[in-house]
This record gives sequence, C-alpha cells and structure tokens, in this order.
Amino acid sequence: MEKNKYILTPALLCELINEKQESAQLYQQLSEDSPDAQARAITEKLRDDEIRHYILLTELFTLLFRCKPKQMSVARSVYTSFESGLKYAISRELESFTDYRNFYLSNKNQNVKETLFELMTDEFSHCAWGNMLLCCIKK
Repeated sequence: MEKNKYILTPALLCELINEKQESAQLYQQLSEDSPDAQARAITEKLRDDEIRHYILLTELFTLLFRCKPKQMSVARSVYTSFESGLKYAISRELESFTDYRNFYLSNKNQNVKETLFELMTDEFSHCAWGNMLLCCIKK
C-alpha cells in the first residue's frame, strides 16, 4: 500500500463526497425497484444514511479546507435486477468500510476521526442490512 494513500486531500475528500452521492442515487433506484415494502423501507433508510454521510463529509471538507467542495455530476447506476444492484451496493459498502478504516488509522485530527468512525460503522451496518435483504429475496 502506498504510504500517503490515506491522507485526506481536497481532491480525495471530493471523491468520497461524490461516492456518497452515487450511493444515495443507487439506493434510491433500489428503493424504486424493491420487490416488497420491507425491502423498500430498508433501501430508503440506507439512502437516507448516504445522504447524511454526504452532509457529514461536506461539513468536514468545509472545516478542513475552509471552502465548499466542488460539486460533481452523478451518473445513474445500471444493474440488471434488484439482486444484482444489491450485490453491487454491498461490495461498494465493504470497500468504503475498508477505506474509512484506513483513513481513520492514518489521522490524528479528532474531528476527522469522529466523522470517519461514524461512517465506518454505518458502512458495516449497511452490509448487514444488504445481506439480510439478499437472504430474504432468495426465499
């Protein structure tokens, strides 16, 4: 692993913010494609968490760099079924969890650590919810 890979630069933090927008969009699509009310409620909760994460990271960016992050456009996710979209979402959550853990371990700033810890634990929770949904739709 590259030594400085987990230093929160403005460009890297903008990338993380963009990923939150993409995740919120993905969960919105999954919500619209949900096979039942329970799946819809869960995917909407996950979407709302991703929106909250977007806000947290935007606030962190402003705190660290004293300006607003550059807004990026978000492309609509493409998947062939609710199940494949959910599997894609879970894999993204696992990658995010790992990245946030590494950022957490690489930072000493308490504001950064608190934000990353919240994001990291939420991403792990999202994986659990996603896996529960996968089990339910396969029955």
